[in-house]
Amino acid sequence: MYYPNRELAPHAPTGIAFVAHEDEQPGRMPVLGISIHNWDIMRRTRS
Repeated sequence: MYYPNRELAPHAPTGIAFVAHEDEQPGRMPVLGISIHNWDIMRRTRS
């Protein structure tokens, strides 16, 4: 999983990650998938 660099992309949505193969060259990685999650929901305590 690769997460946006907040310094380079300060407006990238929180909770987004990109799936790419580890062996690819930086800047030449085809995106294999996108993961979007909301940590607030996952951290919510159950009642």
